[in-house]
Amino acid sequence: MKRRILRLILFLAMSIFDDVYAKEFVVSESSDNVPGSLRAAIDGINASSDVDNVITFATPTVTVSSALPTLVNPVMFVVPASGVSVVGSGLINGTALFAASESSLGGLVNGMVVSASGGSKIAAIKNATGAVHISGDMAAALTTTTTSSWYSYGIHAGDGSITVDGNLSGSITATAKTNYAYGLRAVGAATIGGDLSGTIAVTAGTGYRAYGISSDNATTIGGSLSGAITAVAGSYSAYGIKASALYVGTDISGAVTSTAGTYDACGLTLGGSLTVGGDISGTISASALDGDKAYAIKTKSAISIGGEVSGTLTATASGSDAAGLYCFDSSIHGATSSDPARISGSINAVSSGASAAVMAWTEMNLYVTGTLYAEGASAYAIRSGMFNGTGGFTDNTTERVDTVVLASGAVLTGGVYLGDGDDTLMLSGTADIQSVPSLDGGTGDDRLVFSGWSGSFSDAMQGWEHLDVGSGSSLGMDALGSFSGEVSVLEGAVLRPGAAGGRDRIAGSLLNLGLIELRDGNAHGVLTVDGSYTGGGVVGMDVGAGSADLLSVSGAVSGTTTLLLSIAPSVTELAAAEPSLLIHTDTAAAADAFVVQDATDYGPYVAGVMVVAEATGSADWYYGVSGLHDDALTAQALMPVIAGPLEDFVPRFSDRKAYGGSSGVMPGFGGGWTRAGESWSRTVLSGDAGTLTDGTSRFVQLGWDLWYALGAKSYRGAGVFGGTGTQSASVVSTGGRPAGGVEGTNYSGGIYAFLVRPRSYRLEVAAVFGYHELSLNYEMSSPEHLATGSRMVSAEGELQLGLGEGLALSPRLQAVWRHVDGFGLAPLSTGPLMVEDEDGLIGLAGLGLTLNTDCPGWYLVAEATVRVDGSPTNAVRYPLPAVTLSTEAEAVLWGGSLTVGNRAGGMLDPVYWLKAGALGSAGSMESYRLSLEAGVKVPF
Repeated sequence: MKRRILRLILFLAMSIFDDVYAKEFVVSESSDNVPGSLRAAIDGINASSDVDNVITFATPTVTVSSALPTLVNPVMFVVPASGVSVVGSGLINGTALFAASESSLGGLVNGMVVSASGGSKIAAIKNATGAVHISGDMAAALTTTTTSSWYSYGIHAGDGSITVDGNLSGSITATAKTNYAYGLRAVGAATIGGDLSGTIAVTAGTGYRAYGISSDNATTIGGSLSGAITAVAGSYSAYGIKASALYVGTDISGAVTSTAGTYDACGLTLGGSLTVGGDISGTISASALDGDKAYAIKTKSAISIGGEVSGTLTATASGSDAAGLYCFDSSIHGATSSDPARISGSINAVSSGASAAVMAWTEMNLYVTGTLYAEGASAYAIRSGMFNGTGGFTDNTTERVDTVVLASGAVLTGGVYLGDGDDTLMLSGTADIQSVPSLDGGTGDDRLVFSGWSGSFSDAMQGWEHLDVGSGSSLGMDALGSFSGEVSVLEGAVLRPGAAGGRDRIAGSLLNLGLIELRDGNAHGVLTVDGSYTGGGVVGMDVGAGSADLLSVSGAVSGTTTLLLSIAPSVTELAAAEPSLLIHTDTAAAADAFVVQDATDYGPYVAGVMVVAEATGSADWYYGVSGLHDDALTAQALMPVIAGPLEDFVPRFSDRKAYGGSSGVMPGFGGGWTRAGESWSRTVLSGDAGTLTDGTSRFVQLGWDLWYALGAKSYRGAGVFGGTGTQSASVVSTGGRPAGGVEGTNYSGGIYAFLVRPRSYRLEVAAVFGYHELSLNYEMSSPEHLATGSRMVSAEGELQLGLGEGLALSPRLQAVWRHVDGFGLAPLSTGPLMVEDEDGLIGLAGLGLTLNTDCPGWYLVAEATVRVDGSPTNAVRYPLPAVTLSTEAEAVLWGGSLTVGNRAGGMLDPVYWLKAGALGSAGSMESYRLSLEAGVKVPF
């Protein structure tokens, strides 16, 4: 009796409590259909007119035996820290554990576990006639399981949308024994205001249709998709998210995984567009284990990615039709259509039939630095079009523009096909297309651009009307013979031969603003251009001795191209060979269409292009050595100009030849003397740099017999002297072309000695030192000035063979050793050169006939002379090309002289003489020397 009274008091107390605190309902009983149960709390909320109702769980477990009443008034849930588990088992078909009106649910809090199981058509939360709105976060764990048949829902809006105002951070698990498992199923839209950071896992055990999120209208995730969505169908149709469109505010950084036991698996499948505000940095995968149709992302409308695809998209089908990123009725791009969709991660599509890593029906704007991998019977890393449903593809024949950049880091496996329209594909940096069997621009006016990319044009590159080899690129010409469009080599780009010394061909036209590089160490390469050629850039070519790389153009030629030549032979070998054919055109072209600017055009040689125009309108450009620079001719003639008049510096006294007269009369006295002279010469040099030099020289000397001794039958003496002079010469080529000239001043001085026995012999020796200041007037370069020194030793002997009174025969011999210091020059046209030292040993022989009167009196000497130069070679060395040019003058000159003078009669009785001479080469007289000398000596 007492126990019954106590229970009655407790029940009344609780009733009073509920009336006082109408907003809060406490679930204190774990069983169903009793006071304090969850069902009683829901009945109380439905009876309440308050909009701020709370259900507080005071028990860790709640068991529900049948579907709970539909919540019609708002409610929030409060659970203990240890959590609460609401379990409904054995529910009848078509029931929901929580049935709710649109605005009845608040947040489903963390620690709240809701599990519902039954035969079929089981939902954890459902509004059968309208929307489901969770005004806070969805942090609970929802689990539904059908034990006999179809339809398992986590949250189901039967005739409206599903909205979670906050984050979906909890978990939703829906398992159907056969078909139809949904995590979120909305007839309208599905909206998560914050992040989807929780997990959604759905399984259609033996059947089909496992959808993580399914909305007939758009699905919106205001924040990021950082959680995990898993969809598994025992048969077909496993979708992570299926909606008319999907909008994700920031990143997709989580994992979306779909697996179909047979066919049709999609990570994201959208009847409209996909818009991602940030990156796709997570993983999205789809697997059709025993059939066709696996798509990581598949949309009808545009795919717009504000950030990058930096994660991994993978689609695998055992049958056909696998795609990683696929828009079957629209475009793929970045934040706007003018922005590229950036792909830095990995997109993979594997099937046994048709596969495409990235595919769109209309425009694609892509910037790829990641990996695109496709495997299958017909596999494409990038493709325009869509699957045809029979293991192949359907092309869009409507013109539209694809823009694809494969940049550094991009690695493609599978083909590339851009379809109709004026498409552009750029290969940049280290983009790897080694595993691309076909890089096809499709139809339209398509452009393949190489930018900072090194590789070769291959047979795989088809369907392009324009090839742009851009700055920093180096492209091999391997298969350009099959390219009939326009090749443009832009500034800073290089087009290389396909093989060393090979024969390359461009079937189309060629615009060259960069470098066509035929230089590979083999002077036999050929590039043939079937179309037109427009210059403005450079062509690098190897040149051998009589052979060279060849550029042959069939079409029109315009612009000016610079030829950079790599010369294999030495310059002298090149000079000895026939000119090499560099350019051939089938049509007429301007003479300056191809010009040489080459580092091998140095030293003494004039190397350049010679144009030969044919009567048929064709033209050929040859390269070779056409001769020597005029400045080189001047330099080659300079040493002979300096050395030629040196013999005039030797003080030889004509009065010593006159030894006739009365017996015992001594003919000479010591004293001071002066002499002056002028010569006119022509020197012909033959050899490497033959020239003809016409020159004049003048001199004046003063001397003094510093020591003089007179013996009984002879006299001897020695003296010193000094003098100065000028010289000038003009240099012309052997063909008569002026090459330059020389003007100079010289200074000389030295000592001499003599021993004379009248009517018997005379001996004279002299040592002469010279200093020469010269100005070189080049034909093509600025004048140069130089100074050099010379040294000379002369020894002469003469016999007197009397023929009668006043008549004598005088044979003589003279030997002269001379040395002129070498010197360096630097004409602009030839570069630095060195005129080598000149050492010469010259012999002169004369046979004179002397006629004189008594002393004092006049004398006359007529002499026949031969001059032999023992070393007529003249060398000029060019250090940079390591070339030495040598020329030779005439070794033997013949001629004579005529001298007239008087004899001294005593002290201070002046002696005068005048001498005229001529020497010339035998026969032709091409080289000659004419001289005139006058002197006076005053004995004292």
